[in-house]
Amino acid sequence: KHRHPKNFLCNLWMSSLRKRNKEQQTSEEEQTEKFRWFDNDRSVNSIAKTQLDDMTTTHNQNDTTAKSTIDKFLSATSSYCANTNNIDKSLKLMSYLLWFLSKISSSNTSNGIPSNKISIGLRKLSAEISFTRYVLRFFGMPVTVDALRNPESPFSKNKTVNKIMAYSMLLYYPLEYLAYAKWKAPELVPEKVNASWCSMWSTRLWMIYIITDMIDSRTNVQTLIKEKVKMQNTKKEKGNQVVKSKELNEIVHKIKFARLHLLRCALFTLPAVHWSLPNCEVNPWLREEVLKGLTLSESICCFYQSIF
Repeated sequence: KHRHPKNFLCNLWMSSLRKRNKEQQTSEEEQTEKFRWFDNDRSVNSIAKTQLDDMTTTHNQNDTTAKSTIDKFLSATSSYCANTNNIDKSLKLMSYLLWFLSKISSSNTSNGIPSNKISIGLRKLSAEISFTRYVLRFFGMPVTVDALRNPESPFSKNKTVNKIMAYSMLLYYPLEYLAYAKWKAPELVPEKVNASWCSMWSTRLWMIYIITDMIDSRTNVQTLIKEKVKMQNTKKEKGNQVVKSKELNEIVHKIKFARLHLLRCALFTLPAVHWSLPNCEVNPWLREEVLKGLTLSESICCFYQSIF
């Protein structure tokens, strides 16, 4: 059977129309998919940009924090070094640490260098720093004279104790000056002056200072403990809770400081006895390890107390 021409043309037109619609639909789907991927890329780029901005902000904050930390450290160090006593405490710790390193290096080798050379070099540095501390003691006399003229001290309320300590230092410093000058510049000091004798008697005067300081510090600790117990037993009023807590913390801090001071005095006692004996360099009472070990422990405690 033959198809009718009209039906044939109609079918051909319908087929062409379906094909065109299908192509148009495919084109629209491809365009939609293209825009979808474009939107995804734009979203990813936006997220990446946000993350980058967050990382930059965090980095800037870290830089600011680091700079702030460095500034605080430098400010605290500058304030610490502005005090001559703090410099003396740091030099003392450095001197005894160098001695300790010399003892360690005496039984080891490093980079093929004989251990005895390293040990000798460290001991020389330790000795030079010790003599530097003698120079700083030239600034101690004005402080001593001021303590005699004004015997009131923030650490002790006992004027008698303060005067005893001040008078012992008033005699201590001139003897230290003579011993240092005799060791370093004997041409400037009369031949009759004996550096070892001056050092021995200056140490004995220093022992008077240490013992007096120890007795007064112990009394101070007992007084502070009584104040602490009294404050803890006192009923806190509502309006004074913050004040009471602050005062209690201050007393606790003072007690810890005074106990550290007592420990320092105890560590200094045996070395002071050793240096106060005649001919202690030739005929030592304490072994070097014991003597230096006690002074190193005291220097660590002293440094910690200065930053406490």
